[in-house]
Amino acid sequence: MVEKRILPLPWVFKKPARLNPRRGRFWKGVEIKALKRKLSRKTDYLLQKLPNDIVDYTNRFEKPIIALEELTHIRNLFQKNQKGKRLNQRMASLPFRKLQNCIEYIVLKRGIGVKYIDPKHTKKQFHRCGTIINMGFYRNLRCPHCGLIYDRDLNGSINIAQGITN
Repeated sequence: MVEKRILPLPWVFKKPARLNPRRGRFWKGVEIKALKRKLSRKTDYLLQKLPNDIVDYTNRFEKPIIALEELTHIRNLFQKNQKGKRLNQRMASLPFRKLQNCIEYIVLKRGIGVKYIDPKHTKKQFHRCGTIINMGFYRNLRCPHCGLIYDRDLNGSINIAQGITN
């Protein structure tokens, strides 16, 4: 949902002449700046809307706690894996820390707890038996020890939830 709204503008940065070949260099720069401002405004709007949606969802539960991963080195992770130029550009343009600060500010303002969890092995470790495997690029993982088959994101979220309760 979010990634459909925040789209990078790779064609603007690659070939500014596509904007209008008749205009001079000054006008191309002005149009690029206008598109960057538009993208920045959309990002700021979503950064204000998403934390409120999260808080509204957590109000359904008794004694909610919001768990967030420590995302200090996430940009290095995407540069190291070399998933592709387009994915690297999209991940580099996302304001991870700013989103966490917005969530933390609104959540603490409404009296809900926030807890940060170390993301190490959250997706690789199975929540039932604790076996750590090398997952590769597969969506569904199978545990060689207990035979459990799970989606890696769902398994990671269960591990994060268990990390809060423990």
